[in-house]
Amino acid sequence: MSKAAVLARAGHTFICALAVGLTCLLSSEPSFGAPASFSNQDCLDCHTDPTTSRMVSGKSVPMAVFPTNDFKTSMHGKLNCVDCHRGFTDLVHEAHPPAPRCDECHEAKSDHDKAVKNYAESIHGVSKSMGASAAANCSDCHTAHNIMSVKDPASPVYKLNLPRTCAKCHSNPGINTEYRMKYPEVGAQYTESMHGKALLKMGLIVAPSCNDCHGVHDIKRSVDRTSSVNHANVATTCGKCHLGIEKQYESSVHGQLLAKGDKRGPVCTDCHTAHTIGSPELSSFKEISDERCGRCHQDRLEHYRDTYHGKAMALGKPNAAPDVAACYDCHGAHDVLPQSNPASRLSKANIVGTCRKCHSDATESFAQYVPHANPMDPKNYPALTVVFFGMTSLLVGVFGFFGLHTALWIFRSGYLYVNDSKAFREAKIDTQRGGEWFTRFAPYERFLHFLVVTSFLLLVVTGMPLKFYYTSWAKVIFNLLGGTQVARVLHHFGAMITFLYFGLHLSKLVVSSWRKRGTLRDPATGKWSFAKIKDALFGPDSMIPT
Repeated sequence: MSKAAVLARAGHTFICALAVGLTCLLSSEPSFGAPASFSNQDCLDCHTDPTTSRMVSGKSVPMAVFPTNDFKTSMHGKLNCVDCHRGFTDLVHEAHPPAPRCDECHEAKSDHDKAVKNYAESIHGVSKSMGASAAANCSDCHTAHNIMSVKDPASPVYKLNLPRTCAKCHSNPGINTEYRMKYPEVGAQYTESMHGKALLKMGLIVAPSCNDCHGVHDIKRSVDRTSSVNHANVATTCGKCHLGIEKQYESSVHGQLLAKGDKRGPVCTDCHTAHTIGSPELSSFKEISDERCGRCHQDRLEHYRDTYHGKAMALGKPNAAPDVAACYDCHGAHDVLPQSNPASRLSKANIVGTCRKCHSDATESFAQYVPHANPMDPKNYPALTVVFFGMTSLLVGVFGFFGLHTALWIFRSGYLYVNDSKAFREAKIDTQRGGEWFTRFAPYERFLHFLVVTSFLLLVVTGMPLKFYYTSWAKVIFNLLGGTQVARVLHHFGAMITFLYFGLHLSKLVVSSWRKRGTLRDPATGKWSFAKIKDALFGPDSMIPT
């Protein structure tokens, strides 16, 4: 082929190509979804210059400066700006371009496709689709330009950083108020919880973070039956970390109740709460656990508080775990079983061993103690009812009788002083000047009286706070005494003194009666005289008030 023919053919080809190109350019419209042909440098010429400005509402405002260093180290560092920010036909664009669509790229991978689907069905995705503009989207958790692997310690969704990332919204007062979130203090609560301290302060990466309980992209409301924190699914969710406990719970009365579909069956969060989980070793855990058991078992808790265990628990020092039995000490924590079950801690075969955890010398008769008995229920507890009313009558009778006796004595003295003060003073002086004196109490009897007074006061000051344990003054007295343990020892000591002076008094009566046995007989017949015995016991020389 000649040179002229080659040049002619090349020119013909060029003219055809140019015609085709011009035809396509003039007849086609740019695709909105397709990336525009702008390089990153074209975008960065404006978005890295802090002096660049734009007009907003007639005012010049600075242009947003793009963090180039963060972007280069991110997982998207090799992408172009227009790969995510699509829809541009010109470098000079509107202030708010269409939001990036993460799913346009990530749907190509199975794991990202699942994440997109889960997000759309989550509380965040559903809220977003319903117009909740503040609902979290991809960039709120993963950031916009500094996206890193979830395994990167610098990533906001890395396990150690996730609580802080979630708290940006869930601890935001404005968002909490706007969307009426159930736990407005969740960030601070989690941080101070057992889980939060283990993860954030101790660095135990195995401790649960937000996603371990609520999920990652499939976060749903607790009322959703497919939610990992739904009431029916909580035990399974917690069981992912607490191996073995889930099985104990499932076989317990609580787990069996839930398995039957009864929503009254308590789950982990009912006893341990959701975000303020504390260690059972904490000083206040025992009392708190009793309160939580009482939400369902109010009648049991009420009568437990009437026992020494309950009263000592209430009167214990603040922030100090009382050395008394709480509900779970007897019934178990996760393995609560009915008493009829041989494996129960309260079964006939195991109850003595349960009591011996605190009372090392407990016997079968000791284990017959009823910790929730109602003294006002004569049908189920007849003996206790009789003892309760008998002891109450005795106390009321003694205090009433001697109180009335003292009141009348004071009234008599006051009446004489007011109405005949001269005679009253003269009689008082006359008794002091009298020539004949009588010893009312011998030294031994004075010693007994000293024991009576001291033991009585000791029993009152340590016993009355137990009776009125729910009052503030009861707690003040026990704190002054040194706590429940000291008060218990003092009360026992007062009881020992009571038995001591009672025994000494009886022995004195026996010895005195034996020495005066001759005076108790009728001198005429030599037989025992009931009248003389009566005078000895209740006469003016006896200890009985006359």
